[in-house]
Amino acid sequence: MELIQDDLVKMMFWVRVQNLGIHLIGPSWLLFVLSLSGNERWIKPNRVAILYAMAFPFLITSQTLGGANLFHTNPRVNFSGGFPTFDYDRTWLNYLALAYYSLCIFSSIVLFTQMFFRFPHSFRSQIAIFGVASLLPWIGGSLYIFEITPANIDTTPLTLTLSLLIFLVGFYHFGMLDVLPLARDIIFEGMSEAALVLDHQNRILDFNTRLGRIFKEIKLSDVGTSAKELFKEYPALVRFMDDEVGEKMEFSITTENKESFYEAKRSNLFRVGHANAIGKAIILHDITPLKELMKKLEVLATIDSLTQIYNRYSFQELAEAEIYRVERYGGELSLIILDLDHFKLINDQYGHPAGDATLVHVAQLCRRLSRQSDLIARLGGEEFAILLPETSLLDAICAAEKLRAALEQTPVEYEGQRFSVTASFGVSSWKPPERSTFLDLLKAADRALYVAKQDGRNQVWAK
Repeated sequence: MELIQDDLVKMMFWVRVQNLGIHLIGPSWLLFVLSLSGNERWIKPNRVAILYAMAFPFLITSQTLGGANLFHTNPRVNFSGGFPTFDYDRTWLNYLALAYYSLCIFSSIVLFTQMFFRFPHSFRSQIAIFGVASLLPWIGGSLYIFEITPANIDTTPLTLTLSLLIFLVGFYHFGMLDVLPLARDIIFEGMSEAALVLDHQNRILDFNTRLGRIFKEIKLSDVGTSAKELFKEYPALVRFMDDEVGEKMEFSITTENKESFYEAKRSNLFRVGHANAIGKAIILHDITPLKELMKKLEVLATIDSLTQIYNRYSFQELAEAEIYRVERYGGELSLIILDLDHFKLINDQYGHPAGDATLVHVAQLCRRLSRQSDLIARLGGEEFAILLPETSLLDAICAAEKLRAALEQTPVEYEGQRFSVTASFGVSSWKPPERSTFLDLLKAADRALYVAKQDGRNQVWAK
């Protein structure tokens, strides 16, 4: 519209219209690139205000054309070319406006360059289009300000139009702004799992912030370097990169005295229409809470929740393993079982919580008077068992008598109440072939316990 006019007043009107947009392109484009590159954290209201405030003087002074002419000094029609063009004298204000525009554009180019090397190859064509298309208006504006353009034509609007055409080609050909790097940051950085992208030579192509929280040593500058070299302190992960352990594995990392567990999954990456993999994606899922839960379940499966000693099932497994050791290498082994006397009376007289406190009291006393190698368990109800490795029958009887006396002399204290408790004991020892299994030992000790009960309780019998 400016070029088809031959009247200065009409030309100046269209120049003013152009300048409404020209001076806002620089800060607007920089804000767009900050958002596009995943740097939204830099976009703050006060910073946006500063960016536009710096462009505001150029915008206002450009609108004085036809009056004070602060931005376009000495406006005139230039007839030196093949057609009339608008011309004016350049001042420091024009060069300052170009400098600010250049600062915005080159800041954007720096961000595009970082994106180019940080993002996978599939995004690089789109990034290159953005970078080239954003440079064209800067080139056109610079040529015009320095009066290099033929016939003094303002090439800024023309190069902006060319940029738009390049963008349109990119939108239709590459689907830009559909799956652009913007989507990469929304999806890739928004994942709850840590992600690492490698090429076919195990060089790092990309990773998300969550991976950086796990591996403090990885930095943005590591993009393009060997992942095997960077993660050499984690040999299990390196083997996983080389497809030596399948497509899924578990490994642990210990940092600051804390062990964390991860499940790693690997997927090959393919270019559309090609059969050969161009890289791989490794996803790390934190399974530490699951591992901790499994440990708690294992404890619950082996430990009696009330007394915190072994339950019957785990005690039998450990006892059978100990018997196997004695069978193979020789030695002695004895078993003590004890049953509390008149336990029902405690529950009836003092209440079931007092009964629970009594069971805990007995378990603690057994633990205190036993050796570290002895296995202590609650078989059920008010019945307990102690397996004594490398212990003869006579020594086991002495240990049982010591425990019986301590139990009789140590009252139970519960909510201000004190009451005594006694127990009857049965003792047996490993003596093949008639006693060569855990059940044989248990049956023999149980027969001895029955005799102790029948003979008046609070005593030790052996079989």
